[in-house]
Amino acid sequence: MKNFKSTIVSIAGLAALLTGGSALATSNTIATGACCFEDLDSGQLVCQVLTEHVCTDYAGYYYGDHTDCTDPFVECDPPAEDGACCVPTADGIFECFHLSADECDSKDGYYYGDGTVCSDPFVECDEPAADGACCIQNADGLIYCILVSADDCQGQNGYFYGNGTTCQDPFVECEPLSLDGACCHTDADTGMLSCNEMIEDWCLAMGGTWYGSGTLCTDPVVDCEPTIDTGACCYEEDGVLQCVDIIEEFCIDLDGTWYGPGTNCNAAWIECEPAPITECELHAPSNCAGRPQYSDPEFASLFGNGRVAIQTTSPSILGGQVVKVFDLSTINTAPNDSWFAMNRYSDPDWTPQNLGSVFGLAVDGDGNIYVTATRSWNSDIPASGGWGAVYRLDHITGDITLFASLPNQGASLGNIAYDCDHDQFFVSNIEDGRVYRLDNGGNILDTFDHGTAWNGSAGPAALGDRVWAVEVHGGRLYYSVWNEDRQNKSASEQNEIWSVELDVMGQPVGAERLEVQIPGYVNGDQVEYSSPVSDMRFTLEGTMLVAERSMNGWNYIGAHDARALEFECIDGVWTTDVTRFQVGFNPGRNAAGGIDATREMVFASGDALHLGSNDNIYGFQALPMPGGDVTTSKLVDYQDNLSAQDKTLIGDLAVTGVDLCVPVGESYVDCIMTADGAAHELGFYMSHTGSQPITGLQITAPSGLTVSQDTFVGPFAPFSSYILNTEVFGATSGGTHCFEVTVFYHHGQSCTSLLCIEFPVCSEPCPGDVNGDMLIDINDLLSVLTVWGQSCTGCPADTNGDGVVNIADLLSIIANWGTPCG
Repeated sequence: MKNFKSTIVSIAGLAALLTGGSALATSNTIATGACCFEDLDSGQLVCQVLTEHVCTDYAGYYYGDHTDCTDPFVECDPPAEDGACCVPTADGIFECFHLSADECDSKDGYYYGDGTVCSDPFVECDEPAADGACCIQNADGLIYCILVSADDCQGQNGYFYGNGTTCQDPFVECEPLSLDGACCHTDADTGMLSCNEMIEDWCLAMGGTWYGSGTLCTDPVVDCEPTIDTGACCYEEDGVLQCVDIIEEFCIDLDGTWYGPGTNCNAAWIECEPAPITECELHAPSNCAGRPQYSDPEFASLFGNGRVAIQTTSPSILGGQVVKVFDLSTINTAPNDSWFAMNRYSDPDWTPQNLGSVFGLAVDGDGNIYVTATRSWNSDIPASGGWGAVYRLDHITGDITLFASLPNQGASLGNIAYDCDHDQFFVSNIEDGRVYRLDNGGNILDTFDHGTAWNGSAGPAALGDRVWAVEVHGGRLYYSVWNEDRQNKSASEQNEIWSVELDVMGQPVGAERLEVQIPGYVNGDQVEYSSPVSDMRFTLEGTMLVAERSMNGWNYIGAHDARALEFECIDGVWTTDVTRFQVGFNPGRNAAGGIDATREMVFASGDALHLGSNDNIYGFQALPMPGGDVTTSKLVDYQDNLSAQDKTLIGDLAVTGVDLCVPVGESYVDCIMTADGAAHELGFYMSHTGSQPITGLQITAPSGLTVSQDTFVGPFAPFSSYILNTEVFGATSGGTHCFEVTVFYHHGQSCTSLLCIEFPVCSEPCPGDVNGDMLIDINDLLSVLTVWGQSCTGCPADTNGDGVVNIADLLSIIANWGTPCG
């Protein structure tokens, strides 16, 4: 054999040249042949078919044109190939590995030949079981993730995500066990060393020292004092005792009493009442979201005439439809705590290619849908309108148009609200922290800037200046301010809801007003952070609903740390029961950032409403208005695909009004006196402008009110108007109350509209003042005599309420004759 030069090459280093060599071999003038050279990786002589020029360059011996490595005179072997090899283990079983023939022989294995793989059907042994992510439940009912084999996961009644998966994969629906560890870092608010338990990446991003998974701030190895610097401080301001949670130094500056580190103003033993944030106001809502009427037969032929829900999702959603419409006509008959079939619709064009990444959602009075560009998903793409785009989806055709393009360098938008009263829109811009006011054509009218004025720098806006949720209610613009999240926990700043007054033109005026500080969720006996509020809505009773979203900074979303909360205005203060609405499986913090309501139900978008084999429900949950959890709720999966898990892919939510409702309005409201005391007589009109006969009408009073007649039986002929009346008991004089009016059609369908009425102030009549004119005189006597002897339950002439107008009523008038009233 010829001597080889000292130049050593590897087979991997020849890859590109070999390709070129093969191409040259097809030429009429340059041929290839067997080349023997030394492989750098193995140190063995190997053979490849190369051109003579390439073989010489790489110190090989060339056997001549058209020779092959398999020719008997070639004195080196082709490169060894791996193949499937069954190797006996110490446990007496055989496991399959990919080895060369020599390596397989050295392990006393059975070799199936070059190029075979363990998955080939003729290979009679299996690859070693690989570990993967497994969600299991511990004795405390908490679900966490461990890495085990499929068999071990099944043995612990867990859910296995597949070989090679990890607990950090985004589709894994439980948190890693003991993933957090002690992190010593400098607190941005106080400038002092602080210890918190978090994952390694967050700790390093804060410039901290991480002590490893499962370590605690109280462990001796942790050389950092835990953060318990703030405490309850009671001080006097303007003659009123107030309590705030601050550090001792600040409390001394206020001449206050400091109760020690770790205390807070909510503790019962703190002898100081926290000052109320503001005087909240109770108003009737003005939600006028219309119902779309798509001409597509897939919608028109399937959907009923009831409400619809609309939801946005990540562009990564299976199927790629980022906006869907759901038929709520049958939701009241659906079973609780279970999947059920529901009609749903998505225009073929509502895809990431045409809409990009969207989250925020609003619906105008005609049923047109508006969505905002976002970078709040874990994987985001812009559409043609860019990161500042608001898209309009037509209520008839579903066609997409660019409604507005707001200034944006890439941070994207927040949410959008439609202002019914002024036919305009408000859009929050994450780029600059401002809220943009748009007319009904998408033109920018002006902007509102909360907190520090924008300085022109690229977004996202800083915490404390970052506005997300927006909603109009009671003549004010309500908006959420993002102060903290999972990655940016704060010991001193909570996420908040603010508001600002709107003038008669709908423009924000005057000073902002703090409405709500969002309480942190409770983990054991420790109060944690809160997630930012991405959506809000006001109920028919005037309570405020807010939806959190589990964010880790602006452009990364997690799960299981977001709630649906309701705030009720009690004695001028917004008050909440944080456990009232539980979204998803344990511990009920699986909200996904969208919320809306009807009189009977609260609708909350959610991750992992159900979680299990072929029972994975991700979409929205319809909870009963009094409160509840999945066991008392209707559950809707976005795709109707229970085998797929859509973790972190579910977005905003809106519920519309109903279709085909005839106009119903107030005709008159009078003060009357009945046997049950002072009341109001309500007259309302119904203008039947449709062509379908109406068989009946029902009026439903809000909580705390009753009506003397709630059902009106037809038929009511088309193209006619009717005046109907009923007596209302319990209405607040001078207050506004909203009634639901349901119209029933002859074909069995129905629709419901809202009738809001301001009730006049009524004075209590004097005994015997039958006609309510504040005088007891001959007119009252004549009123009694006119209906003498008749049964008239509830009529004013029956002064003693015994159901009959008789001598007792006459004596009541005589006994009070001439008595002054008022």
